[in-house]
This record gives sequence, structure tokens and C-alpha cells, in this order.
Amino acid sequence: SVDRGITVGGSAAVGPRHRLRIVRKRELFDANSFFCGPGGRFRVRLGNLYGFWKGVLGDGERDRGSALAEPMPPHDKWWERWRNAFVNATVPSQRMDDTGITRDMIGIALAIEQLDGTIDYALRRCLTVSNLVERLIGFDEDIDTADVDQLCRMELCASDHESLVQAIWRLSDRGKTSAAKLKARIDRTILRILRILPAEMAQPFAEQYLGHRLKGRRNWAYSTFRDLSLSDELATTLANNFRKRGDQEALHLIARNPNRVATVGASFLLENLIDEYWRARVVEAVLIYDRESGLQLAASFPFEFAHAVGRLADSALLEPLCALFEDNCNDAEFLSIYAYALGKLKAESELLALRAFVDMNYSDFRIAYLARGSEPKTPDPFMSGPHHNL
Repeated sequence: SVDRGITVGGSAAVGPRHRLRIVRKRELFDANSFFCGPGGRFRVRLGNLYGFWKGVLGDGERDRGSALAEPMPPHDKWWERWRNAFVNATVPSQRMDDTGITRDMIGIALAIEQLDGTIDYALRRCLTVSNLVERLIGFDEDIDTADVDQLCRMELCASDHESLVQAIWRLSDRGKTSAAKLKARIDRTILRILRILPAEMAQPFAEQYLGHRLKGRRNWAYSTFRDLSLSDELATTLANNFRKRGDQEALHLIARNPNRVATVGASFLLENLIDEYWRARVVEAVLIYDRESGLQLAASFPFEFAHAVGRLADSALLEPLCALFEDNCNDAEFLSIYAYALGKLKAESELLALRAFVDMNYSDFRIAYLARGSEPKTPDPFMSGPHHNL
């Protein structure tokens, strides 16, 4: 928002009472991108300021002498519609033809808007960690997420970490009495701070929220324990969290710790984990602490087994990996992870055999072949495996 009047060529392009507000949305600039918001403010939806600015100002008047001007719109109807909406929202007491607002004026107004943001960002870079922490815990109505962004970019020392630990305690206390919208903002801010703190320093704060009724608070604990070794007691608590709350993140933490996979039970994790990557981490853990049981999982979880073999890079697992090829050679995703695992094992001859298999069976599905307008002679490949839609 521009809180002060900007006068360009004798006409108020943007005034304090009728501010031009930019609302970032994932939308392309189109004819429906204008509307008047509360208080007669003109609001613009856009994917990004530069894309919108370029769409408004287009390609036609590139060299009009203004250092801030951008290209003009290719179609005048876009400009006329935008100008009408802009004038009706910002200068409601004047007729459109009497305002004197031009494309260059609006272009300069948008450029000033962007320049204000750049200056604000530069000023924020001048702040110290203690300044930013004071701003975080001393906010009046809302937290400025840009302050948190700046903290995440800075190099922090031990005293900075201690200040941030104190800040999250104070923020959590304040969140208990805040309105729902502000409480959600505080929760996200604390989560971001926890991610930049050493896990050992964040643990005393985060551990108390493992069983909290709110998912956002439990995420504080899940984020903190990602880089910590779990005890058997904590692994059991996480498994119970999943049974009670359905949190996949709780199972992910267990899968990160091979010894705790044995505590909870690999079969329980494989049955309940949704993501193939985390099932692969479970298979990897079983291969580490019980190789025989891990090999028995290969037939039921071929993709996960191949991924686990690649992560372990253990050449002793090459033979059981290759044994999976015949039953899964029509599965595109399996062949991809199979190639990855062979590369990690430096199995060059097996990789050449895989390339020969693809060339022999599916060469007429290569893009270069289809681009010539040729019809494939072989049946559609990769349609029988569970991952054919890769």
C-alpha cells in the first residue's frame, strides 16, 4: 500500500485515501483482474508485480523517455479497461476524461510501489538479530513475516540462538490469548524459528507439544526432532500419536531412525506409511538391522527395496535387486529407481543391459520417433505396473 500521495505530472496517480493495493494471487493478468475493494480502494490480483506491470503497460510505447516506464499493452482494450477501473476507484468524484491520468503515470506509480518495497527490504537488512527479535515479540497487531525471512538469512551465533529461544516462549504465551488468525500466524512464525535453531536448544520447548490437540503445535515437535536420535519411549509415543491423530509426520520421524523401526515394527510402518520414499526408508532400516528380513520384503515392495539398495550402495545387494527386474520390467517408475540403484552400485554391465532392453522393446516410443509422425509398432509400454502414470 502507498500511504502517501504520489503526484505525477500534476495529477494524483495514487492518493492516501484511495490507495493502490497489490494482492498477490496465483492468477494470470486478464480482463477480470480488477475490482474495487472496501473503502473504494482499487485492488489488483496478479501472479507477480512484474508480470502484471508488463501486462498493463505492454509493448507499444517502450521509448517514451521515462526511466521508470515499461512496455505498453499490445491491445488497447486492456489498457482502456484498466484505466477505467483505476480512475473510477481512485478518483470517484471526477469524470474519467478529466483526470489526465496516462499510461506513463500509472507505470511510474507501480514502479514507485516496487521501489518502496526494495527500500523497505534494504532497511531491514540493516537490522541486527536483537532488533529483529524485539520486533517479533513486541508487535502490536500482526507479525511482519519479512522479519522472520531476514532472520532465516542471517548467520546466528550462540547468543542469538538464546534470544530466539526466549522469543518462542514469549510468542507461544501470547498465542494462547490471541485471535484465531493471529494465533495461526504466531504458530507459523514459531515453526520457522524452530527450524533455524539447533535441535538440542529447541527440544525442551518442542517436546511438550508432541501430544498437543492442535496439528500446528505438534508440527513444532516433529520439525525439531527431525535431526535428533529418538529413544524407544519417544518412538512409542510417536506411534501412538499416529494411532490417535493419524499424523504421517510421526511415522516419518520413526523411519529416520533405523533402531526405532525395530522398536515400533516394520510391518506396522509399511502398512501405514503413504509415501513410497518413507516406506523405502523403513526397508533400508530393516536391511541394516536384519538383512534376512529385509530381503524378504523385496517381492512385496520392489520399488522401495530398489530405492533402499541405492541409498545403502551395498554391492552385496546387487543380486537380489536384479532378481526383481523380470517381474517389474513394465513398471516405468520401478525401472527408473532400478537404474538409480544400479548406478549407486556402479553396476555398469547391468545398466547397459537395461538400456538394451529399453531400446529393443520401446524405441518407437521415443520422442524423436513420434515427432516424425510414426505410429508405435509395439503395445503401449509401462501399462501393467502400479506406477505406469509416472
